[in-house]
Amino acid sequence: MNAVWDIDQFNQQNNIASFPRLKIWLSSRITSDASTPMLNYVLAPGIGSPEAQAEYTIVSGILDKLLYLVPYAGQALVVLKRVLEMNKPDVTLRYGGGQTGNTLPSREIYNTMIHEFSHATHYWGLVQQQPFGGGSQYWWNNAKYVIANGGYGERNNNGAERTAVIEAWGFFAGNTGNAFKYRNGVFAGNTTAVNIAADEVRQLENAVVDNSRSISTFFNGPGFTSYYRGWIPCGMLHDFTDNGEDPFTNINDNVNAYNINGVFRGLRFTNNTVQEYRQQLLNQNGNLQTNEVNNLVGQYGF
Repeated sequence: MNAVWDIDQFNQQNNIASFPRLKIWLSSRITSDASTPMLNYVLAPGIGSPEAQAEYTIVSGILDKLLYLVPYAGQALVVLKRVLEMNKPDVTLRYGGGQTGNTLPSREIYNTMIHEFSHATHYWGLVQQQPFGGGSQYWWNNAKYVIANGGYGERNNNGAERTAVIEAWGFFAGNTGNAFKYRNGVFAGNTTAVNIAADEVRQLENAVVDNSRSISTFFNGPGFTSYYRGWIPCGMLHDFTDNGEDPFTNINDNVNAYNINGVFRGLRFTNNTVQEYRQQLLNQNGNLQTNEVNNLVGQYGF
């Protein structure tokens, strides 16, 4: 509940519209990973995707037939399925950290929550820009890609760059939003919280480009020396908003004219490649630092 409130405050501070509401599935075992399918919206009449609705109807009908075949419990299982369908997940969160149960520290759980809620913000921005199903179809296409590839897939897969754009915002807003939390409210001035906030930003600032096909993103280093590495450009959006770059990343970052709202404005379009996002970023921000932006995106391998 606090995380939903905090992402709303983060959005307000950056003049970004928040999603109206979410249905969240929180569990330790049912969901294997966090996700933001936004099913109540993607499958809704009007703003939803007609293709998603048709495909969901077919799959749902097949499941009904299979469940009815279960001896003794078939009808009860169909009823349970109906209850779940009335509460389709927009976000799923798994709070267990391994076989022993709840082993993840609060900071990591919170980062995951802010990351997923920022995806919901992204989806809602797409809907506002394309209210008659275009944004929902884009989201549905990515959901199908992630399911088919068991995650982010490989660098050169068809559809991987759409995921790269979506996840770049998730990691940027997740870490930046988490830093926002630990710098404000009851945490303001607390030494440990200040260090956590600084590390959340450092993970983005020190992100390393690794265009190995199968390495999408992972952490290097323990504790306060960790940073993102992989082909998903986790640090790119941060680099649009900061000054300079740590030399060890081998990125020459001369972009400093953008803020969080400007970064988000480019995301409100169905960008299927990082280059499409680059162009929308420039279009929606008066072509600020065009050469510097083009150079930075190229250094991230796109």
